[in-house]
Amino acid sequence: MAEPFTPQEPAPDECPECGTTAFELDYDAVDGSRPFPAWMCTGCRWGTAAY
Repeated sequence: MAEPFTPQEPAPDECPECGTTAFELDYDAVDGSRPFPAWMCTGCRWGTAAY
């Protein structure tokens, strides 16, 4: 069984695109364009690496 992922980077304080402060950890990209976990904005879906 794989080890649970622990993000090394904390979620951003605020989204630079829409200003929200709500983020969720997304493990895989739907379209295959991002092969790593990322913090995704719950408003506009802007994201940044979580590793």
